[in-house]
Amino acid sequence: MIVTTTEKLKKREPVEWALDYIKESLAFLMDSEIDQNYKLEIIYTSGKDLALSYRDMIAKGTVGQEGLLIAVGLPAANLSVLRLLVKCTPCPAQQKINSIQKILFYYASNLRYIETFLAGMNTVPSSSTVSLPFIMETLKMARERGLNTGLLEMNKYPLLLCSLPYEEKAPACYLNSFHTVILFANDYSTFLKRHIILHEIGHILFNLRKNHFKSKKAFVYLISLLEKKCSDSKITSLHNYRKKFMEELCADLFATYLLYPEMKKENIDSSQLVFCEKLSAAVRLYLHSLNS
Repeated sequence: MIVTTTEKLKKREPVEWALDYIKESLAFLMDSEIDQNYKLEIIYTSGKDLALSYRDMIAKGTVGQEGLLIAVGLPAANLSVLRLLVKCTPCPAQQKINSIQKILFYYASNLRYIETFLAGMNTVPSSSTVSLPFIMETLKMARERGLNTGLLEMNKYPLLLCSLPYEEKAPACYLNSFHTVILFANDYSTFLKRHIILHEIGHILFNLRKNHFKSKKAFVYLISLLEKKCSDSKITSLHNYRKKFMEELCADLFATYLLYPEMKKENIDSSQLVFCEKLSAAVRLYLHSLNS
């Protein structure tokens, strides 16, 4: 049975709590002696409990901006693990389109993915957590350069930006399936911290490229310029790797464009690739097209 309830989350370190919840859930799912319909009943009940706790914490532990919600510190850690678990837990409506076996299979797969992600996290508290005022100021700079944060919603589901009080090898990540940005504590310079935040948001801007005709056209033009500027050795012929490389390149390009005034102010050398006149204009055109 699943004994690690959300009530216990209030008294425990969130990542450790989530790992225990996942371990118990997987053991329950893998028990061949338990009827599958009963498994679904327990999963739906647990999912409802997770969702209620998540909604309560969203209301109390986040600051809202158009298109996104921001949380910092321990509330962010609580929200991030709940967001991942809520989004991977099936709901009764899925039985209308999938068999019980398929629902249980995908649920177990999602739990293992989250388990691997959380197990690699260092949960030792850090004093270098990226602060809420810093995040808000960074977003303000980006909006002044043309970022419409209202576009960061996915199917009317706001982006959740969580600044955790933990340090990791990577300073941040964007979890596409969960529409969540995770920021880890770091001692980088002010500019690099801002760049990291906007780089992760850049992944979302990249994913908006197919929204409508104008953004498609503007994006194709932007990519054509990037391919001309990049050496052949950097453009892999394998489709999946090529797309991933381009996504990272575009996320970096968007972040650097949005921070260009800050770069000039701090006298930071800019990349010749990013700030040739045509590329800068192409990014501006793409951001404008997303608002059309």
